[in-house]
Amino acid sequence: MSDTDRPTAPEVQEDGAQVTPEASPDPVAPDGVTQAPEIDPLEIDIELLLKEREEYLELSRRVQADFENYKKRVLKQQTEHLERAAAAIV
Repeated sequence: MSDTDRPTAPEVQEDGAQVTPEASPDPVAPDGVTQAPEIDPLEIDIELLLKEREEYLELSRRVQADFENYKKRVLKQQTEHLERAAAAIV
């Protein structure tokens, strides 16, 4: 293990208080490449669940609209059959 691979110990001030290195908002890897900030897996899960929820809501709305159209179509067909039957009797 080289000196650059070892974690550094916290510095100690003259009064004995330890100084911890501050985390920079833009971490840089030892080779100088900027690292992407870590994304919380729960946030990803929430986003996926919200998308899935929206898809199911849209599907539910379509099924509901299809069912309403079906009910209207059946009612219209029944009315037409009754009118034809009444016309045949007359």
